Amino acid sequence: MTLKEPKIINESESAVPASDNFAPNFDDLVRRHQAMVINLCARFLNNRQDAIDAAQDIFIKVYYALDEFKPEAQFSTWLYRISVNHCLNLLRSRKRKILFSLFTGQQGAYRNDLLLVEDQANNPEKELLDKEKFTAVNRAVAALPDNYRTVIILHRFQGLAYQQIADVLGVSVATVESRLHRAKKKLACSLSKYLNDQVQESNRKCV
Repeated sequence: MTLKEPKIINESESAVPASDNFAPNFDDLVRRHQAMVINLCARFLNNRQDAIDAAQDIFIKVYYALDEFKPEAQFSTWLYRISVNHCLNLLRSRKRKILFSLFTGQQGAYRNDLLLVEDQANNPEKELLDKEKFTAVNRAVAALPDNYRTVIILHRFQGLAYQQIADVLGVSVATVESRLHRAKKKLACSLSKYLNDQVQESNRKCV
């Protein structure tokens, strides 16, 4: 199959109509956004290689879906939406495979692998504690319901503002704020071991 020439995105992230006089290379688009997509996938999947594989699949989807992109929208918002949906679908598929392995007695191939941690070999005790906290945070975020996990990842790890998250998910800002509030309360409960006494007291009741 011969790949068709995709609709084009300009350098400022806002799309402009495709034309014969404007044809940047799709490879440039990938290079500009691949780090963001890989990091986002890594937060969802907790496995760097899985994240890289997912990012490749996402850009293939983007390539074939560019004709569906609305020029008045921001490309990054559209890309985030595709990436989030792809990761959530992968996680649902992973859960189904794990359940199947439990019923069939097969050993599951999935692990909650750590993401990369900064090297602190000069302080082994601090390194161990930081890795323990890092693992706990990863597991706590992974245990959140999909709608809570998504807003936490987009806001706390990807740095998106409430309005941007609302645009990505197609919900209101109020809904984003509500989901973030509930997600933070659940995380505070899960990570109470690592929080100070005042924070623990205010979040003593898990919801």
